[in-house]
Amino acid sequence: MFAIRGRGLAALSTLALATVLLPSGVALGQASPPDHVQTFGSATHHGSLDTLAAAGTAVPDVSVTALVPTPSGAGYWVVLADGSVYSFGDARFAGSVSALREAGTPLDPSLVVVAAARTPSGAGYWLTDD
Repeated sequence: MFAIRGRGLAALSTLALATVLLPSGVALGQASPPDHVQTFGSATHHGSLDTLAAAGTAVPDVSVTALVPTPSGAGYWVVLADGSVYSFGDARFAGSVSALREAGTPLDPSLVVVAAARTPSGAGYWLTDD
């Protein structure tokens, strides 16, 4: 996980925009958690922030930045502006900005995650701030 600034951000944002398209080609917009993932066409629902919240998981009340599908299409990561990452289906959690903050890593308190992209293998992901 790392942050890219300047021109690198534009390149990663372009990759992230291509990545947040589900196999059906339907892009998901931003919403405030707890949020329900809406599916269209052949897209499959693997879980939502609202179901986590209903089960008692604390979900921050910040905007969803990205939904990044796994290479198989059998899962996705939901990324929030505060850097929280939630894994559904076959997506595996690999870390988050919010976990770094909780561990005491010194980060700019105004850092906002604006884009995310998965690695080609799907074994990790990049989060970038504004």
